[in-house]
Amino acid sequence: MLAKLRATHGGGFDLAKPSADRIMFAAKKYHIYRPLNYSNINKAYFKPTLLKTVKDISGGYAVPYCFRTTGLIINKAKAPEANDWSDLDNPKYKGHIAYRLKRPLLIGVAYSMGYEPFKLYNNPKEYKKMINKVADKLIQTKNLVYGYWTSGDTQKEFSRSGIIWIETGLSLIL
Repeated sequence: MLAKLRATHGGGFDLAKPSADRIMFAAKKYHIYRPLNYSNINKAYFKPTLLKTVKDISGGYAVPYCFRTTGLIINKAKAPEANDWSDLDNPKYKGHIAYRLKRPLLIGVAYSMGYEPFKLYNNPKEYKKMINKVADKLIQTKNLVYGYWTSGDTQKEFSRSGIIWIETGLSLIL
């Protein structure tokens, strides 16, 4: 989509839907988007905190369309004390951890390390430092991980197997 928008200078599009957290790069670098006029938007259709978050993250270029989040699935019978992202690197759960190696994992682990990733977007040097520290942590603790899932089917298999006690999971809210 980005390549087509750049090639046509936005021609043929009335509305483009990139993810809200990635729009700023293209908006600043290529000048192919215009900020939204929020006074023309019926705010009754949006959860106020979600609308504000997307507006803040995107710099006024986006509204929430659909919302997907990554959370944790915890087998409380096997891991009753587990309750946050830091448990993905807890040696106590060695061999019972699974996750998807995608950007939401980096963000979740960053928060567990005390970072606020979205506040670092405008500071590329600090953001890169944070990502490098998160990557180092994931590399150092990979011996704790049973497996990495790449599809919803694999994720469900892990959950149902009983082997996995803590894993990342997706949910979609429309």
